[in-house]
Amino acid sequence: MLLFVLLALGHATQGLPNVDDVTIPPWVTTTTEASRSLGPVDLDVQLPRSIKPLHYVVKLQPFINGNFSIVGYMEVDMEVLKPTSNITLHISDIITKNDTVKTEASRSLGPVDLDVQLPRSIKPLHYVVKLQPFINGNFSIVGYMEVEMEVLEPTSNITLHISDIITKNDTVKVSDQATSRGLRIKKHEYDHSRHFYIAHLRKELQKGKRYILSMEFLGYLNNKLHGFYRATYKDVYGNIRNAAATQFQPTAARKAFPCFDEPALKATFEIHLARESWMTTLSNMPIAETVPVEGQEGWMWDRYEKSVPMSTYLVAFVVSDYVHINSTENDRVDFRAGRDQVAEPLVRQLVGHDFEQRVLVVC
Repeated sequence: MLLFVLLALGHATQGLPNVDDVTIPPWVTTTTEASRSLGPVDLDVQLPRSIKPLHYVVKLQPFINGNFSIVGYMEVDMEVLKPTSNITLHISDIITKNDTVKTEASRSLGPVDLDVQLPRSIKPLHYVVKLQPFINGNFSIVGYMEVEMEVLEPTSNITLHISDIITKNDTVKVSDQATSRGLRIKKHEYDHSRHFYIAHLRKELQKGKRYILSMEFLGYLNNKLHGFYRATYKDVYGNIRNAAATQFQPTAARKAFPCFDEPALKATFEIHLARESWMTTLSNMPIAETVPVEGQEGWMWDRYEKSVPMSTYLVAFVVSDYVHINSTENDRVDFRAGRDQVAEPLVRQLVGHDFEQRVLVVC
């Protein structure tokens, strides 16, 4: 599909200019030849159906207090439906300036022409996401994602959203949930304009069955305040402290992990966050367990409980060195503040007399 823009500058007057670069309309004659009317039956007045207009820009300067002429400009954005070498428009009582007529390929197809929705042949049911962000290092993220899917219509493709992520293609696996039998992937495809990763399978996924796709990937903690991003603050001694947080709304979960990043495609989530032992993490659900990262001394995994079904933009997590206390009024409410003495007076005021018993520093 190719769009063109036609630019035409023209004017209409009461008389015909004596110039060579204008189109003389068919109703203007230079002889006294008798009219040869074909009649309405013989004349096809319909325009060709090879092109359709999308948008017009029209500029007119009428000299209503002068010679009643009109200086005009017209621009039309068109979509080509069938290959053609002609562009046909209607004109009447108008003289075109032929040296101003231009056609050019549209520089922007616009959001209407780019279908960014995921195919509706698959829906996600449950994610397992494991992330190890190096917020005190090179800001890279080592990740693992596993998603359980239900097939709504037979398909040989699995399409996910990714952005600013590098997939490890040799780790991508698709398996039948019931039998654990693997399916072969014949090609990996990336559509950068739509933020798509597409796994092309050798065999078709069957309607009604459930499958699991898993992969390892690399990401990056950006400094743009969206996706999974890094931030800094100064402690009481003026030292710079690093933290990482998320802002996924409306469509930035794809910057943290491969996913079906559309609000309607709700699923449950099990989040695993790796952190250095003196830091803490937060996510949507309570922590289920904390275990050491195998082979990496000084690192811990925080595994969070399975979430309720929700959209990807509602998933949230934080990695920081904040202290953690519970509210005396409601033990489900946590207060977190920077690990320094500046926060202590506020925390004491919030928590009350049992400050020493209720402050929990995770280290």
